[in-house]
Amino acid sequence: MLIQASDGLKQYLHDIVDTLESLRVEAILYQGHTWGGCDIALHEARILGIKHIIHVGHHGPVRVKIPGDIKVLFIPAFSNLSVEKCVYNAIQPLSGYRKIGLLTSIQHYRELNKAKSILEGEGFTVEIGCSKSMPRGLVIGCDLTTALSIRDEVEAYLVISGGVFHPLGVAIATEKPVIRADPYTGKAENIAREAEKVIRLRLSSIVKAIDAENFAILVSIKPGQYLLSKALEIKKRLTDKGKKASILLLSDIDPLQLENFPQFDAYINTACPRVPIDDYQLFHKPVINLHEVEYIIKEKVEDYTSYKSIKYP
Repeated sequence: MLIQASDGLKQYLHDIVDTLESLRVEAILYQGHTWGGCDIALHEARILGIKHIIHVGHHGPVRVKIPGDIKVLFIPAFSNLSVEKCVYNAIQPLSGYRKIGLLTSIQHYRELNKAKSILEGEGFTVEIGCSKSMPRGLVIGCDLTTALSIRDEVEAYLVISGGVFHPLGVAIATEKPVIRADPYTGKAENIAREAEKVIRLRLSSIVKAIDAENFAILVSIKPGQYLLSKALEIKKRLTDKGKKASILLLSDIDPLQLENFPQFDAYINTACPRVPIDDYQLFHKPVINLHEVEYIIKEKVEDYTSYKSIKYP
């Protein structure tokens, strides 16, 4: 049995290991990063001849078709914290709006209906988005379809999540006001400044990339991020425009490792679309997402639509 988990949860895997080994099941821990339900260690399992994977911490699978010879058990990491305090603290930041979209990360998914009841008790009309690819009200870093499904029905969003990762994605994707309610701190706040900063940075990266001559197109081997066909298509479009382009195959996008290729002026990212948003400060050259290539080809950003920076095919 191969066990993989997000970095913050690796320290808690000993109970799973002990239980499996008490049942005489050999448990092997996967040391590598596990970023989400798109990142399943199928290749590693095949190398080891393992037929079963336990994936801890995420909803899944995400854009991955699990082969018939391997079974994957997803164990979401649910928090035991109540969302009551942070939702009540969100009432004031939400006071200028009446129609609210309610969303959450997987950690607080079991508290979704409680949050809805609190908001409705305070006089808000609450919509919870749903989509074909995501459970009701759930958002992940690269799939915000539940938020987009109710975009025209709401004035603002409340996203229950630790930190700014998920709310920021919603703000960029919908281009509407987003209040984040953090159960770990009990605080709630509007993230407009953070979203505006990201948009400025995306525009800056695109403008710099327009002047680039030599591009590295980054292709991830992670099952839910592997887009070689798209990379080949982009390479052709760039070379047809007189640019140079090479494809770099990798697992995790490591800015330090990319510095081994100083010949490139800019990077085109076909892997996780949150990389150039959340890790922008780690890159010394512009990083462009898949759906931002159009602006490079057109050589203009006047019609830039921010949600494209995190849209995944």
